[in-house]
Amino acid sequence: MGKPGYRVAKSGDSEVWIRHLEDGSIAVGLFNRGENPAKITAKWSDLGIRGGQRVRDLWRQKDLGNFHDKYTA
Repeated sequence: MGKPGYRVAKSGDSEVWIRHLEDGSIAVGLFNRGENPAKITAKWSDLGIRGGQRVRDLWRQKDLGNFHDKYTA
């Protein structure tokens, strides 16, 4: 598609980014810009989706299951 990702949420050092993919799915990036470990939540309302969504960790190449309303890592 050639469209870049963009930030949909920011709270302190935590950011949530989204990129729409050609097949209609979305890629979501959770970023901790701080020096200390932090939990980051992607809320479906920020991503423009709702209901149960399948989540996959692309780094580990592992399906994490279905989540409703949000995902926290």
